[in-house]
Amino acid sequence: MGQTTDYKKLLEKLLESESRGKAEEILNKELHAKQDFILFAKFIKASAQSKDSINVLRTRIIESTIGAKLRSEAIQGKM
Repeated sequence: MGQTTDYKKLLEKLLESESRGKAEEILNKELHAKQDFILFAKFIKASAQSKDSINVLRTRIIESTIGAKLRSEAIQGKM
């Protein structure tokens, strides 16, 4: 990864995922190095610092993409 167009495709995949687990699988498949997670987090404007672990970055990415959607669906009883 590293090109903006690849990040756009990755974001689309994440937004289509139906669970946090599926989103985590997608991220683990597409992003490998910590720097990849940092760059993607910055692309989606999620908080990311070099001192953050990959786990923290992954969680922030998921919450910034599908987390709110999943919480909303749970509140509305759609899950």
